[in-house]
Amino acid sequence: MLLKAKAYGDFVKKGEHTYRKSAYLQWGDSEQSLGACLMLNPGSATITDDLSHSLQEQGYANGRIKTEDPTMRQLIRIVEAIYEKNSEICGRFHIYNLFTLRHTNAEQAIKLFESHVEEGEYSIHDSLVTKKELQKHPWLILGWGLKQKSNWTYLKGVKQEWLKVIEEADVPIIGKKDDSSGEYYHPSPQLYSKRERMFEELVSQHRQTVRTKKGSQDLIEKYVNDKQAEINREILKSSPSLLSFIENDKEIKWYSPLKDCGYKEYRNEFLNCDDNWTPYKDKMDKYWPKRGPSWDGIATVEGKDGRKALLLVEAKAHVREMNSQLRASDDKSIELILRTIQETKSFFGSEVPIDTWVKHYYQLANRFAYLYLMNEKFNIPTWLVLVNFVNDVSHKPTTIDEWFNHYKKVFTELDIKPSSSGMLSHLITVYPEG
Repeated sequence: MLLKAKAYGDFVKKGEHTYRKSAYLQWGDSEQSLGACLMLNPGSATITDDLSHSLQEQGYANGRIKTEDPTMRQLIRIVEAIYEKNSEICGRFHIYNLFTLRHTNAEQAIKLFESHVEEGEYSIHDSLVTKKELQKHPWLILGWGLKQKSNWTYLKGVKQEWLKVIEEADVPIIGKKDDSSGEYYHPSPQLYSKRERMFEELVSQHRQTVRTKKGSQDLIEKYVNDKQAEINREILKSSPSLLSFIENDKEIKWYSPLKDCGYKEYRNEFLNCDDNWTPYKDKMDKYWPKRGPSWDGIATVEGKDGRKALLLVEAKAHVREMNSQLRASDDKSIELILRTIQETKSFFGSEVPIDTWVKHYYQLANRFAYLYLMNEKFNIPTWLVLVNFVNDVSHKPTTIDEWFNHYKKVFTELDIKPSSSGMLSHLITVYPEG
C-alpha cells in the first residue's frame, strides 16, 4: 500500500525573520533517500500553530509542517509518480534551498538575502551541504527559478557553490533548464497547465536519466527492446481471440517502452496511436480523471477487417505488486473513478463490495476499467496483457505456481465471474522468465 507523505521542517527565528534550516517529505518510517530537490528559498512553507507558538516563545521549532501549498503537493506527486511501480514506497525526499529565509515573494526574499550577506548576518555557505550528504541521494531536482539581476552577486555566488558540490558528488540531475539564462525553472509553476507539463517533463526526465530500475519495469523494457519477438510470441500464443483478430502478415507494433523514445510510458495519450481514436480523448473525461493511469507497455495490431486494435500492458515481477489502493485526493476525481469502477465491476458480474476493488487491488481494477471502457464504450478492440515475470532474481523471485495461486485468489476475491460477458477473452496473462 502506498503511504501518504508527511512533511517535516526545522525552523529558527531571528528578529523579524524566520529561517527553515531543513525540510523533508516522509513516506513510511525509513530514512533512506528517495531523492532531493534544490530550490530558491522556503517561499510559502506553512507551519502548524504549535510550531508557530514554539517559534515565538523559544525562537526555534521542529516537527510536522503542512503539505497543502502547491509546491509541496507538486513534489509529492513527482516522487509518487517516479516510484509508482513500488507498492511500498518508503523513505525521505529532502528539500534544499539556496538560502533558508522564509518569504513568499521571491524578489523581496532575494533582496533581503543580499542585504543580510552584505551586513554579515548570513553567509552564502550557510545552506550548503557536503558532497558526502549529496551522494546519499539517487537523484536531484534543480529548480530555483529564472529570476536574476546583475547586482544579485551573492545569489550568483551561492548557485556556483551548490553547482560545484553537486558536480563533485556526481549526482544525477533533472530539471527544466532555460537555454538563454542557464537557470532552472521552478518545479511548480503558478499556472496549473504549466504545472502539469512540468510534472510530466520531470517524471519523464527521471526515467531517461536515472537508470536505477529493477524488477518488472526493467524486465519489460528489456523484452520490448531486446527480445521483442519472444514477448510477441508469448502474447499471441496465449490468446486465441487475438490470433483470430490479427491480419496474417502483420506483427505486434510497440509504442512503449522504447529506448529510442526515452522509455516513455503512455497514459491516455495512447489514443494518439490511431487517428480514428483521437476523438475519444475528450470522451474519456466522462469516465476517468485527466491523464489516466501509467501503462508499462502500449502496442497495436492490425486486424483482418482493417481496424487497429490496442494492447494495454501491465507488468509485474512479484505478487505483492498487485496490492494497491485508490490514493486520489480530489473529490471529483474520486467520485468519477468510483463510478466507473462500479460500472466495470457490475459488467464483470462481481457482487463483492467495491472496497475490495479500490482498497486491495486498485491497480488491477483500473486496468479492468480501461479494458471495459475501450471495448464497450469506445468500440476500440482492446486486449489487456498482464505480463508476470517468473523467477526474477533482481528483485523478489516468484514461481509460476505462486503466480497461478495468486491469480486464483485475486479473481475469487474480486468475484470475477467465468461468464463475464466475453470480456475475459480480451484478458491475456503471460509468464516469461525474469
